[in-house]
Amino acid sequence: MKIARQQLRRIIRESSWGRSEHDAEARGMAVSYQRGYDDGWSTPGSPPTTGRDPEYLRGYEKGAADAEDASGKAKYIREAISEDPTGRVEVEWDFEMDDDDEWNALTYEEQAESEGIPPVIDIPSDVMVEYQSDAEEYGEAQAEDIITNWLSDETGWLHQGWSWVR
Repeated sequence: MKIARQQLRRIIRESSWGRSEHDAEARGMAVSYQRGYDDGWSTPGSPPTTGRDPEYLRGYEKGAADAEDASGKAKYIREAISEDPTGRVEVEWDFEMDDDDEWNALTYEEQAESEGIPPVIDIPSDVMVEYQSDAEEYGEAQAEDIITNWLSDETGWLHQGWSWVR
């Protein structure tokens, strides 16, 4: 059986009609769910607007639940931040150089003294503010990268870890 080019175009066009209607409906559902989620996140205690579609209500419930979880986590993070970070850290520096045997023969303390790096470092207040902000928003583990990067940038040395001085 042969199909003319014009007939083939008509078949393709007709077969896509149902799909585009379904896609539009799915996009509408996603938008409604997102609106509900945003409303639930921003005002978790207030009831949803009556007469909304099921996708909006489903999004609202999820947004409200996530907001409650996040507020509990934020409270926990704020408490942990106020207990742990003092603005002072003790750092274990990585002073090893691959191509300098004389330098590597020095003790750790001699290397630190030679570089003028004290064993305890005071973190500037602007870095601590950024740390606390990121810890509340993204979690403590990710916020520690701010301190890690600042230490390396400030001294020019990598390190093997650091800890808060209490």
